[in-house]
Amino acid sequence: MDIGLSTFKLFLSKTGRALLMFGGIIYFSRNLGQTQLGIFFLFFAVQGLLSIPADFGLRSALEKRLSEGEDPVRTLSSALALKLVLLTVVSLGVLAFRGRINDYLCGDLAVLLVLAVFLRELSLLYIHAVRGRLRVGRTASIEFARRLTWVGLGSFFVSRGYGPRASSTDS
Repeated sequence: MDIGLSTFKLFLSKTGRALLMFGGIIYFSRNLGQTQLGIFFLFFAVQGLLSIPADFGLRSALEKRLSEGEDPVRTLSSALALKLVLLTVVSLGVLAFRGRINDYLCGDLAVLLVLAVFLRELSLLYIHAVRGRLRVGRTASIEFARRLTWVGLGSFFVSRGYGPRASSTDS
């Protein structure tokens, strides 16, 4: 794939993702109310903070090693094993402090937070692996589909009355 086509795909994907997020946030803010919207944003802040120890620079290292031509099967399996260890440690920490986290988030969301961190980290690991194999243009559709799934499922569940739980399963 040539660089021009890859660049165009990435541009369309970023534009589409931005429009999807804009529309999704508008929909959620109109249908959740102030308190629930606050929980929604707080959930994402905590998820983002937990992604730091859950990643520990692993995604970037995987992308770099794969782009250098290292053994892709060995590199990917090692990265996945290490990622699962990091996610397990973060998950155990969240579950150990479940009460405090639930109080902080104003709801029983600790288990959902673990699920959201798992989904986010594994999807981003996949995207970085594809980039590392020098298929950057292919990540455009993957990243758009990831965001479309998040907004689509969140909107479906918000419309069914699940509140902020509906929009916080993936970022």
